[in-house]
Amino acid sequence: MAALGLQPEQPLQAPQLGLWPENWAAFQLFRRMLTQLNVGGMGGVIGLRYEALPMVMRVCRVPRADLAEVMDFIQIMERHMAQLIADKKR
Repeated sequence: MAALGLQPEQPLQAPQLGLWPENWAAFQLFRRMLTQLNVGGMGGVIGLRYEALPMVMRVCRVPRADLAEVMDFIQIMERHMAQLIADKKR
């Protein structure tokens, strides 16, 4: 930023997340899947494109034994995200 002549009033800090260790894999997977949103025209975000999920799971090295549990967490975050977007549109 200094190279661009910008000086923030406060140092930039990453937001603090209250994330339990057992949710870390699902969070990382969801974060990477955010580039795979399925958008339905005027309706907005429908959800994630599940056809991309197996490749992203491999990249995130989700153990096969954890796939069902991680998918449950992904769907919880997906529903919450869609609700937040819908609320913001109102």
